[in-house]
Amino acid sequence: MDGQSHGISAASAGQVYGASMLDANKGMLVTWDPMPYSTIDGGTTWRRDTTIDNFSGFLYDIKQVDDSLGYMVGSSGKIYKTTNGGVMWDTLTKPTHSSYSFYSLEVYSQTTFSVFGSTGTFLITTDAGMTWSVKNTSGSTLNGSHFSWNSNNNSYAWFTVGSNGYTLKNALTVVPVELVSLSATVVDNNVSLNWKTATELNNKGFEIERKSGEGSWNKVSYLPGNGTSTSPKEYLFTDKGVKSGKYQYRLKQIDFDGSFSYSHVIEVEVGTPMTFDLSQNYPNPFNPSTTISYKIPENATVSLKIFDVTGTEVMTLVNQKQDAGSYTINFDAKTFASGMYIYTIKAGDYTATKKMMLMK
Repeated sequence: MDGQSHGISAASAGQVYGASMLDANKGMLVTWDPMPYSTIDGGTTWRRDTTIDNFSGFLYDIKQVDDSLGYMVGSSGKIYKTTNGGVMWDTLTKPTHSSYSFYSLEVYSQTTFSVFGSTGTFLITTDAGMTWSVKNTSGSTLNGSHFSWNSNNNSYAWFTVGSNGYTLKNALTVVPVELVSLSATVVDNNVSLNWKTATELNNKGFEIERKSGEGSWNKVSYLPGNGTSTSPKEYLFTDKGVKSGKYQYRLKQIDFDGSFSYSHVIEVEVGTPMTFDLSQNYPNPFNPSTTISYKIPENATVSLKIFDVTGTEVMTLVNQKQDAGSYTINFDAKTFASGMYIYTIKAGDYTATKKMMLMK
């Protein structure tokens, strides 16, 4: 800079909360105006950058990494990234702490940075915001920080100023699990997740989380981890009976000390059947149980009943309103005699019947 002060011409800019200068000419800053500003002439002129996802809160800190890359944080758990010098800003995948405010940001490299905020929240990413390791301190709001990263052993040291004084912490391992893949396949109304790890350190296990649309993340299930392992491990989980629609899945990896981090998010779509269909039971013949599958392309009141060869009803498996989708139900015949049985489905105007054989 030239030793002189330069103001921002926009009257709405207000109080400056954070600024970052890449060199004598290039820099970025954030104010109580919910838009970032950038300069390429040492602050003589400032450009008010593009609107970001209808954000109406406050931006508290910003860091410019190079000519193209920058990060910034704000209220309501907002974390943003630019790859074109601030012309456009993208929202990074957020951890669950979406209601927290993030007040400071420390960048170590293009992909590794930390975020500090309210209620003692401390987040670290080593992959440019795709996944996060979540740490919690004493509950004090963290207003400022200095962060040091050791890439040789994935540890860090940090100093932060909070509402209850200051905190110094060091030599903590960040990511206990090296996740190398996460994928999903959809068959009818079942979503199968498969993931692999290269190594694991103090891995207690994985929570599988799912959400639909703009809804909240919900825990679907939990699979135990392999503790500490230097050999590849593979995991498989099937989310059964998922209604038609678009969904997002992610893993919450939990360490034995309570620390956790999130995987990247994958999206799937569970389709709606095109026609009504009643499948042959499997296995058939069976002893003592078998499964019956059916599809309905629209919401309907469904009745699925079992009859013996005389036409006498012996069991009702389904009798309720159901959404369009694919369904599978188990028929346990351990109290029934061997022989031929008939199962019939009625859904709206659709009716179908099939035979099955119980052999004890």
